Amino acid sequence: MNSSSMRMNATRQAPLLLVLAALTSLLLLYSDSLLGLINFWWNSSDYNHGILLPFISIYLIWLKRNALAHSQISPHPIGLLLLFILSIGWLSAKTIDIQLVERLALMALFPALIWALLGNNTTKIILFPLTYLFFAAPVWDLFIIPLQNLTAIASFKLLQLTNLPILLEEHYISIPAGKFLIAKACGGLRFFIAAAAISSLYAYLNYRSLTRQLLFVFIALVGAVILNWVRVCIIIWIGQLTNMQHPLVNDHNSLGWWLFAGGLLPLFYFGAKFHEPAPKETKPDKILTKKTARTPLIISTLTSILIIAIAPAILYIADQNHTTDTSLVAPAPTAIDPWVEVSVLNNSWDPIFNGASSQLSQSYQSENSIIDLHISYYARQSQGSELINELNRLYDQNTRTITSQSTQQLRMSSNEILEIKELQLINSQQHTQIIWYWYRISDKNTTNPITAKLLELRKLIGKPHGSAVVALRTTYTDSSNLARSSLNSFLLKAYPSIKESLQ
Repeated sequence: MNSSSMRMNATRQAPLLLVLAALTSLLLLYSDSLLGLINFWWNSSDYNHGILLPFISIYLIWLKRNALAHSQISPHPIGLLLLFILSIGWLSAKTIDIQLVERLALMALFPALIWALLGNNTTKIILFPLTYLFFAAPVWDLFIIPLQNLTAIASFKLLQLTNLPILLEEHYISIPAGKFLIAKACGGLRFFIAAAAISSLYAYLNYRSLTRQLLFVFIALVGAVILNWVRVCIIIWIGQLTNMQHPLVNDHNSLGWWLFAGGLLPLFYFGAKFHEPAPKETKPDKILTKKTARTPLIISTLTSILIIAIAPAILYIADQNHTTDTSLVAPAPTAIDPWVEVSVLNNSWDPIFNGASSQLSQSYQSENSIIDLHISYYARQSQGSELINELNRLYDQNTRTITSQSTQQLRMSSNEILEIKELQLINSQQHTQIIWYWYRISDKNTTNPITAKLLELRKLIGKPHGSAVVALRTTYTDSSNLARSSLNSFLLKAYPSIKESLQ
């Protein structure tokens, strides 16, 4: 090998090594989120395919190695700006535990890093492999409800054509042999995502025209939806014919995958008839030189690593400042004249706030009323142990229904107004209750869950991490105004003690 060839190989290898260094830094700095994403793929039946997609992307990039070797590298400053925006988005989502945004930002960091380092021409060559991972992003959950609704209606209409006695009530389909629930999983999301991922890959490898690519993907998606309708109809008919005794009535995923695989065969067969061969690659007269690639790429690589390191560094510093005390600082008072502490009565109240560091529940009785106090306190929040979470409950939704809700402002002192959220509830025995509640994030109060989430960002600037929900409840039989008056009187006297317990 002559000296000219050695210089050429070194010139080609230098950009690769710099890109690998930047990618390795990204993987290490964001390893916690990356492991969370892998765990999500591993444990989610709808997103198991995510484990394979990184390897497919790497293989697709390898197929473009000749074009990449001769592409002009020109680091793009806008890519650096995008890196910074995405890292700050990741930091914000990580801080307030919005997992969807955190994972999307993480996925987007990879193509943004390549764009920042290699520029427009190179990124364009491997744009599809870089974005292929988004077929395993949890954004596809947005299709769950529409697919569920379509499946229920379409299956009902198709079965009506068979003269089978059938009734549709919301997502329940009733037949003489029994009743079927078209659950969210029955909407066929897993088949829809698989069709999108497989058809997009096939179209990318076999078509050059964007129109053909989009048309092929569209046909695959429509086919996946229709095959899922067929699957549901077959299962319902089998249930009717076997008096709900066939195994497929309870375990019908395997039928779906057999139908899906069978649907791919004619799709690929006819798709191959419109195959467009890739144009022959022509080597340019000039290849990368040290002057045009190495120095700017080194600067861009160092800058990129610095940018992507900022967000994890801020998060690490903020985490070091969090409180280690997981209990309420002070207990609730045993007496608040004219209320005195009593044992929880038969109509016990047990709000659910998963993962709370500490919880306090007490009841107070006066001559005319009983007030229940509940506080769930979070010294530090993490995924699944959050103050604002759809699984948290202030009341049992199976036994009580909200009849009205409102927001009120109460004057606690001459310089403090407290906003509370009011829920009026009723159960099957027509027993009525009022719940007042608010969130306290560090030293701020709010009733808005979005505001509560955003207030958690203050911990990035050194504010204490403690968060809590404070709730009061009373039961009434006659006047809701009298119940509100009792709650108001109790809160005016108890509020200083509640604040002290959460300092």
